[in-house]
Amino acid sequence: MQNTSSVAATMPLRAMRAFEAAARLGSIKDAADALGVTPAAVSRQIQTLEAWLESDLFRRSHNAIELTEAGAALFADISPPLAALAAAARRARRGTNEVVAAIGITFGTRWLIPRLGDLRARHPNMQLRLSTRDTGLAEPPDMEADVEVRYRREPDRHAGDVPLFADHSIPVCGPALHAALAQNPADDWRRHPIVSATTDDWDWRSWCRAAGADFDRLDAAHRLDTDNAATEAVIAGLGIALVTVPLALDALHNGLLHPVPGTIAVHLGTYCLTTRRREPRASVRAFATWLEKAAAKSAAETHEFLKKRGITCLPDGPPEA
Repeated sequence: MQNTSSVAATMPLRAMRAFEAAARLGSIKDAADALGVTPAAVSRQIQTLEAWLESDLFRRSHNAIELTEAGAALFADISPPLAALAAAARRARRGTNEVVAAIGITFGTRWLIPRLGDLRARHPNMQLRLSTRDTGLAEPPDMEADVEVRYRREPDRHAGDVPLFADHSIPVCGPALHAALAQNPADDWRRHPIVSATTDDWDWRSWCRAAGADFDRLDAAHRLDTDNAATEAVIAGLGIALVTVPLALDALHNGLLHPVPGTIAVHLGTYCLTTRRREPRASVRAFATWLEKAAAKSAAETHEFLKKRGITCLPDGPPEA
């Protein structure tokens, strides 16, 4: 039996790359196009790998391939590390001043992008590339990014999370509904439609537990896929949504959003920064430092806003029984 070192020394890595591309794309021709070689070259590499493994990886028919059981198992094993290796290579080849940041859509549009002018003024040579994605609770990390801003219920210190600011959430309405509620103080905002941006309404349920409200009595009339879309729906007058105060401060200050009467803020989670490398490039360190300082300023502005409006901030309530 070959030992681990001898297997690693003879492992046909180029053949594995060809096999992974063919298995992922389901086509020898498409794999050849992706790798910049001929279909015949891909076929030869796969045959080399099959001979080395002494196992068939594909069932072949006219112009079609199908993974065997052994091929499916190998693809499942090698695809993630090959993708991670490719991402690491792309990071290593980046220019000295380039930074790739993976961020959520709402965090990007409502908070980061309006502050990029300040970043540019402080670091004029930095080349920032934003990768917007769903960075929710269950999403896997973006391995190609140098840094990632993720939303956590609790910061994960083992994952290298650096807390940026807390998600102090409040229910808000648009200008028209705000005016109507002001004219009729007896009108309870809870009778109006709410806009939800989570599939299971966990944020609204958590807010209601802390506030002593009954979620089941709310009218969840609109369900959207991002907090940013929910915010725009509220501005358009479609109802009431929960917003993270640091992300909504600009809209709250300019009157596009208004806290509902008598509301409280509930701490539902935390936006956290994760840096991919133990020893990041100078440009990545500079971006992370700038981001942490900007977030600290935003957290202070949030505290001041809540204080001036007389809005109490509470922790999330206990889990439902």
